[in-house]
Amino acid sequence: MYHLCNTLILPIIECSSFIWGYKTNAVITKMQNNLMRSFLGVNRNAPISSLLENMRWLPISTITKIYCIKFWLRLNKMTHNRLNHQIHRHACSVAEEVHKNWAYSIGELLKNETNNFDFRPASDCNNGLLYYKEALIRLHEEQWHEDINHISM
Repeated sequence: MYHLCNTLILPIIECSSFIWGYKTNAVITKMQNNLMRSFLGVNRNAPISSLLENMRWLPISTITKIYCIKFWLRLNKMTHNRLNHQIHRHACSVAEEVHKNWAYSIGELLKNETNNFDFRPASDCNNGLLYYKEALIRLHEEQWHEDINHISM
């Protein structure tokens, strides 16, 4: 099931998540929840937190955040003569003036959820992605512990 999801569903989400952004998408979240319930054979009342842990999956919202950051870092890493990079740099400079565009949203995501962000390109994009991915996974794990403690009370 994990392999099926990774090969059929996640590539589609990865290719398009930077377009819709990292905000929670109810339809895709519901699809993930139904897929987990079906695979584990549990009813609709089973807590999502426990399903995610049993499947060892991240929530779609975390996955889309990682993909958006990956795309942002990829744009930063492009050569300066590419049009995509030039548009991205312009979007980042406009975002510094607090115009709410895609670059601004990713900046807010990185500021609020990883506490380490600068609009200037990271010197090593691969390590940057690893850092941000670990930070988002750590945040998910903290939320998971809160949810489990709330369920058990």
